Amino acid sequence: ADGGHQAGNVPSDVAPTDVGGGTEDDRGFNDPISVISKSSRLFLRNLPYSANEDDIREFFEAGGSGELDEVHIITDKATRKSKGYALVTFEKAEDAIRAFEELDGSIFMGRLLHILPGKVAPQHSDGVDGQAGDAPDKNTSSFKKEKDAKLKNEAKSNKAAWNSLFMRADTVADA
Repeated sequence: ADGGHQAGNVPSDVAPTDVGGGTEDDRGFNDPISVISKSSRLFLRNLPYSANEDDIREFFEAGGSGELDEVHIITDKATRKSKGYALVTFEKAEDAIRAFEELDGSIFMGRLLHILPGKVAPQHSDGVDGQAGDAPDKNTSSFKKEKDAKLKNEAKSNKAAWNSLFMRADTVADA
């Protein structure tokens, strides 16, 4: 009654891209090569904590991967030490693809290097991480601004809220 197919099996005349509706990109999957070709960036992990930008540049250039445009080692904000991750940007996407294919899984400074496709770098115009000191956030909704203004006004006028915390010990005994 099921046409010779067991439940859960895909008929042999249906292509894998036909299953699940749409193409791979429609379902949220991306081919690593296409991601790298758009960004020319690679995400490196399992780096030794002692590795610096020069070490990473030498490794990729000695491997015949081409010229690096940028090397960014991810550091801990508190200690300013490496977390073992880095982002490298190549001048040419072809060089990034070649490095991904040839150097993923290779040994770098005694550790097994894992290379993943890197996404396109975000554009920050207001300074570090898009923050510009005390300047108002342009992306804040009007609802949030109104709510903040209301809370500030209530805090100014409501003196009972903080005055009750400053009672003398004998005040309760007198009452």
